Amino acid sequence: TGAVTGRAGHIERARGGTLFLDEIGDISPTVQAKLLRFVEERAFTRVGGREDIRVELRLITATNRSLRDEVKAGRFREDLFYRLHVLEIEMPSLRERPADIAALAANFLGTARPLSLAPETLALLARHEWPGNLRELRNVLEYAAAVCTGPVVQPANLPRELRDTPTAAPSPDARLAAVLGEWLDAHLAEKATYRDMHDALEALALRHLLGRFEGKPTILARETKMNRVTLRKKVARG
Repeated sequence: TGAVTGRAGHIERARGGTLFLDEIGDISPTVQAKLLRFVEERAFTRVGGREDIRVELRLITATNRSLRDEVKAGRFREDLFYRLHVLEIEMPSLRERPADIAALAANFLGTARPLSLAPETLALLARHEWPGNLRELRNVLEYAAAVCTGPVVQPANLPRELRDTPTAAPSPDARLAAVLGEWLDAHLAEKATYRDMHDALEALALRHLLGRFEGKPTILARETKMNRVTLRKKVARG
C-alpha cells in the first residue's frame, strides 16, 4: 500500500466527536462494505495495519439522492441503509424556500467582503429554479462578488443565465423576502433586539389582518383559530 508510517484517518481523528460524510449515496460497493463494518462494530483497521481500532463517534451522513431508490436499484446496500437510517432530516430544496435566499446570501457574501443585494437582484435570485441548490447559490454569489465594484450587488453583476430568466411575476413569498431583508437590515443597524423586531412584525401583521375582518378581533380570532383573549391583548399592546 505504500503506508510506511502510522497516520490517523478521518474516522480516527473524529473519535469522541462527529464524523460527517457527504454524498453518501455515491460511495462504491467496496467502501459501503467497509463502512457497514464500522457502523456495526465501531471498529476498523488502518491501511497496512493488522489490529482493529475501536472508535466511538456520532455519524452524520448526507445525500442528494433517494437512498431507498438506490437500494431498490441495487446500487446501495440495504443493510447499510437501515444501519444509517436512524434519524432522517429531509431538507427542502432551495427553490421550495425562496424566503431563505436573503439570509443565505448574506451569509455567503459575508465571507468575502461586505456586500448587500439590491431588491431587484434578490428578486432575480428568488425567481431562479436553483437546480444546483445551495452550491449553485454560493457559486453565483462568488461570481457576483468578484465582478461587483460597489457595495451593492446589482442584477448586472449576476451570471447571464440568471439575468436572462423569463420575467415571470415573483411569488408573494419572494416579494416579501426582498422587502423583509431591507427592513431587517435597517432595524439591525439600529441595534434592535429580536423581541423588538418580532413585536413590530406581529403588530404590522395584526393591523393588516384586522382590516380584512372588519376591524373586529372576535372575527379575526375565530377565522384564524386564535385565542380571543390573547389576540385582544396583542391588539391592545400594538
